Amino acid sequence: MPTQTLPRKSGTSISLRESVAQELAGLRPGQLRKVRDFIRFLRLGPLVNKIDPDQAYFWTPEWQEKERAADADIAAGRVHEYDTVDELRRKIEGNA
Repeated sequence: MPTQTLPRKSGTSISLRESVAQELAGLRPGQLRKVRDFIRFLRLGPLVNKIDPDQAYFWTPEWQEKERAADADIAAGRVHEYDTVDELRRKIEGNA
């Protein structure tokens, strides 16, 4: 089966079957990210049986995207800390 070599950001390259490379070439960056996340999820296969089923949601691509967004918010300082629930409630209600 014919293969195609695709360059990577790291300067290395990856060999893919030509049909797979053609399919990936037409995807938008967001779609490529989902494919990458899915491949990473598949690589976790041996770990799947070791993950508590009640915690499996955490490893879904959707949840991991939310984790990355939360990490970005924290890094950018877009978080607030409150000492008490009442303090948070007042902020939410606009009385802070």
